[in-house]
Amino acid sequence: MTRSHLPSTHRTAHLFIDESGLARQSPVLVVGAVRFTNGHGRLINELTQFRDRTQWRSEMHFSEVKRPNAHLYREIIRLALRSDLRFTCLVIDRTTTNPFFRPGNEPWKTHAQAAIALINRAIVGDEIVSVTLDDFGVPAPVNFEEYIRNAVNRTNRRLAVATLCRMDSRACWGIQLADVFAGAVAHHYRQLLDHRVRASNVKGQLAAFVAEQFEVESLVAANTRRLRVLDHDDRSARRLQIVT
Repeated sequence: MTRSHLPSTHRTAHLFIDESGLARQSPVLVVGAVRFTNGHGRLINELTQFRDRTQWRSEMHFSEVKRPNAHLYREIIRLALRSDLRFTCLVIDRTTTNPFFRPGNEPWKTHAQAAIALINRAIVGDEIVSVTLDDFGVPAPVNFEEYIRNAVNRTNRRLAVATLCRMDSRACWGIQLADVFAGAVAHHYRQLLDHRVRASNVKGQLAAFVAEQFEVESLVAANTRRLRVLDHDDRSARRLQIVT
């Protein structure tokens, strides 16, 4: 086959999705997607080497940030943002609206609808994405992956999601990074809603560090090329109802 007859390549990306906070308890729920185009493999190599050097084997969760390990989180965030990582998240303030938890809505469908809304926001242009979500238990008859994939493709009227799978976050750096970034965003929002949530504590300091690394003053409603923090609104709510 000559060069002129080679098939053209299509833009692709990989999304890793996780949530911050206990969905039915936290006043602020952040559903976040870390997105890579071609830098994911190299970053995983660097993070694996970092674990080996530091002998840090714990799973990375924003909720587990403590003073003795905060420096490890900061270095991982630095490494991650040297890659082509982008982060998009949807923020739901449950003190004013709660579209994900209507009476009679099954928990698995709630999580699916949140993922559908976020994936639709995180896809750039006409790219085709693969998606990895933190594992979530669903009833045996439910095809959770196909439910989400079909909904996004139907909304976009094209093949937008090629593959979608769930994975244990302990085995997936991308999901762990999504957890940390979503947790940092949630912390900045909780500071606005609850005076007991301090900017000066170790989690508040890490949230400020995340903002600094993304080159913004605050994560609240941040909107840059690499960071999109989307507040929930009526339009978002309608998107969540695209699947019946």
